[in-house]
Amino acid sequence: MTNSCNKEKKFHGYLDMRQKGMWRNTTALFSLFKPADLELYRSLLRPPLEMPETPAVAIFMFDYHDVKPTGAVPYLEYAYCLRCKYLGKEGWHILTMPVNRFVPLIGIFLGFPKYIASEMMMSPTDINDGWSVLVKHEDQLKMSLEFTPGLTRKLDTFEKNAIHGSAFDLDEPLYGFIPPNTGLFFNRVMVEDVVESKWERKKLGMAKARIGSSEPFSGLIAPDAEGVCALMRYHGGCILVDRTLGFYWNSKNARSENT
Repeated sequence: MTNSCNKEKKFHGYLDMRQKGMWRNTTALFSLFKPADLELYRSLLRPPLEMPETPAVAIFMFDYHDVKPTGAVPYLEYAYCLRCKYLGKEGWHILTMPVNRFVPLIGIFLGFPKYIASEMMMSPTDINDGWSVLVKHEDQLKMSLEFTPGLTRKLDTFEKNAIHGSAFDLDEPLYGFIPPNTGLFFNRVMVEDVVESKWERKKLGMAKARIGSSEPFSGLIAPDAEGVCALMRYHGGCILVDRTLGFYWNSKNARSENT
């Protein structure tokens, strides 16, 4: 009887997630930086990924504080992403994606390069209504970010389009490999809203980020660079939908499906 009840609960939990979404209320910081080293940038995009029209580095920090079904837990997540292109369609390639809980590690099977960081923090500060972010692992800095509301410079066209369009609404493809970064399978993940959902921009300003020197992409953002940053709130319900696009085994030999 107990096993039967547990299976029934899991089944109803799965249906609830599919019908109402897994992620329902989220606070996030979305920041965008111009790359300082285009050769390094290009080297971090594995074929069949190509350079985009406008190269850009995105740092996304999420506080998923309302997660379903039963068994899922609130958690923090940091994603360091490169703008990229595949078969003419632009999206993001995630280079690292630490979390602070065990359950979301399941995203590894979608191609997300996840691990459990030793320390993660995302919180408001007492200075200028800003926000502060810190990610460390085994006493090494992975990323720190300071967000201050208010623009300090004029935004270019790409930045304006990003903060008002699909880039900051997560309506674009997330391209990756399974296993993450090194695998043979080339995968695309889309965020799909299953109920009426909305991203609200609460504050717009600037961010300064520091990337740990041990990261292979640490030279992509200049130390004094300021990126446009938005404090966002999500209300609704969404799930992830993935599709394997093909197989990749070396830089001279790739096979993919036309999507």
